[in-house]
Amino acid sequence: MAITVEQTTQLIQLILNSALMMAISLAWWGVVWLRHSAISTQLQAHQRRMAHLRGAEGHSLDQIAHQRQLRLQIQARYRLTRHSALVMHVVLLALVSSVFSLALRTLMGGNWLIPLALVLFVLGIGGLLLSVGLALLEFYQMGLLEEAAPTRTRSRRSPMLALPEANRAQTQRPSTALLERVGM
Repeated sequence: MAITVEQTTQLIQLILNSALMMAISLAWWGVVWLRHSAISTQLQAHQRRMAHLRGAEGHSLDQIAHQRQLRLQIQARYRLTRHSALVMHVVLLALVSSVFSLALRTLMGGNWLIPLALVLFVLGIGGLLLSVGLALLEFYQMGLLEEAAPTRTRSRRSPMLALPEANRAQTQRPSTALLERVGM
């Protein structure tokens, strides 16, 4: 079974498209993975602050409730980035499989491998869109988190990889309301 010049050209274009999308997906996977690592670090730091807050006396119930709400929001962002990273693993697997099936087509000559490669390519593109959508949801969660943060800390942040900081001055000083209740 001889392959014509036109078929060879189409096969090369399919391989190049898949390889290009694989490179784009790999770059996006790197961004998502960095973001996931940063949020994981932020969550661990927040858990340490919460442990310190529980151990220290003189904090109001409002401060503790605010810190719990902050933890829930960080955990939601963590889950979104984790799912986005997992989707990107599947996307990369689908795109590599697409290139592999196209390479097999050149060696074996099975025409059924081309539709398989196209299906894998489309699944990879769909997964990439899903991952971007999850990242946009995480950025939306970050916006909600920044709205709850004091305005003085919001202005210093980079819009892309900034992570909200806890208001340490507020969480580390004794609450005047609690001191008044105790009688000090």
